[in-house]
Amino acid sequence: MPQTVAVKPGLDIPIHSDKKLFVEFGSLGGQMPCTCVGVVNNTHIIIRPPAGMTVPMVNVSENVSVVVKYLDGGTIYGFRSTIEHVVLRPYLLLFVAHPYSAEELELRRDIRCPCFVAMNCRIERNDAEIYGFIVDINRYGCRLVATRFVGDAAGLAEDEPIRLTFVMSSIEIVGLRCILRTVCKDATGGVFGVKFADSHPHAEMVIEDYVANYKAVMQIQDAHLKTRPAACSP
Repeated sequence: MPQTVAVKPGLDIPIHSDKKLFVEFGSLGGQMPCTCVGVVNNTHIIIRPPAGMTVPMVNVSENVSVVVKYLDGGTIYGFRSTIEHVVLRPYLLLFVAHPYSAEELELRRDIRCPCFVAMNCRIERNDAEIYGFIVDINRYGCRLVATRFVGDAAGLAEDEPIRLTFVMSSIEIVGLRCILRTVCKDATGGVFGVKFADSHPHAEMVIEDYVANYKAVMQIQDAHLKTRPAACSP
């Protein structure tokens, strides 16, 4: 279930200049990468769409509803709002009403399945290493919890390429190329959202088999819990 976070205008929602946003316009569907270029009097967020935007102007006019999504601390949040003013020159700017609340969003194509798999990964740019555990996974990516860094892991950022090695179902997957999508770390450890970047036949087979087995077990458990006698303990 989405978690609604109640806030006052201009407070607690961490949107500031140069913040990357993804915006859905009206009923078009899809989303467009945009940039926040400022906040006015804690009442409006100024959004600059990319140059050469192909969305028809009827969908970026005043009173059109928008959905704005942003990343904070490794979690995707979003809110609905309305375009209240449009500036066309020298470049397109949208003044969007500042929200009173934001919701945590689940945007993945497949829900990740929990797991606890030891891993290590190598940072491509300098061969530093990260050790820890994969704590959830699906065929598109996973979440890593780092417990130890070896070498210079400073400066890790979104879009950093890494090579991930782990063992799942007794099969070792070595050097799976990945991209860091979210980074939340300090000197002692961190949590990283990871997107699988390359096709790896063994990895795809192992992960899809694990996910299928996990879902099957959960279905059996759910069916049992629905039909068990009231006095039966789990």
